[in-house]
Amino acid sequence: MISIFVGNLSYQTTEHELSSLFGRYGRVSSVRMMSDRSTGTPRGFAFVSMPSFEDAEEAIIHLNGASLGGRSLTVNEARSKDSVGGPAMPGRRSALLDSL
Repeated sequence: MISIFVGNLSYQTTEHELSSLFGRYGRVSSVRMMSDRSTGTPRGFAFVSMPSFEDAEEAIIHLNGASLGGRSLTVNEARSKDSVGGPAMPGRRSALLDSL
């Protein structure tokens, strides 16, 4: 199962629209639209799961930069939570410190 990050979504975009869009490239297992926990308002990004790596790769290639709802989509393979925002590697400086 491949999880795909879809960003820069219009707040009016629906799960059905995303499922139909990605369905052009293969079977879609699920679509999860992210929303604010306290208000329920859309956050402008979603995750689409596709069972086939080849279909997911094809969708990423064709849909990254595509227009939906008047916005240019950001589409790429989702990274695991473990690889995002973790502690800095020992002995490495942050890019912020390098820019100072």
